[in-house]
Amino acid sequence: MTAHSNGAGHYQGFGNEFQAEAERELARLEADLRELDAELADLQQRRNRVAKAVEHLQGLQGLLHLKDDGHPTDVDALIPPGQSRREADADRVVEYLQEIGKPLHYRRIYEDLHDRGLHVGGKDPANTLLSRYFNDPRLERVGRGTYALKS
Repeated sequence: MTAHSNGAGHYQGFGNEFQAEAERELARLEADLRELDAELADLQQRRNRVAKAVEHLQGLQGLLHLKDDGHPTDVDALIPPGQSRREADADRVVEYLQEIGKPLHYRRIYEDLHDRGLHVGGKDPANTLLSRYFNDPRLERVGRGTYALKS
């Protein structure tokens, strides 16, 4: 019997060592996790600052248009005298829809006109453009977010 109890004591000692090692590892991992959480919070704050700067610059970019030589030109200089930016943008949308010949969603209209050099500022440039033409008498809403030329 003594041999049996000596063997049990041996395993019990091993279990205590294992438990102590597991507790040390758990404490180390929890400390690592706290450190990573702090780093993540710092990175998120930094990301938010950079995202705001990007958004700001995109808005400024919408106010400028580049000439062929790469120098900025004020978009307002491209608007015919006596016409507002709203009217000029509405004219571009009407011309585009005449060219395409079918109704399109306002986001697609914006994307295509943006690819052609129309720069509109704002947090959501597609919405900004939409606000400039959705009441134009030459256009009608034919579906959710979809516009066409009036017949």
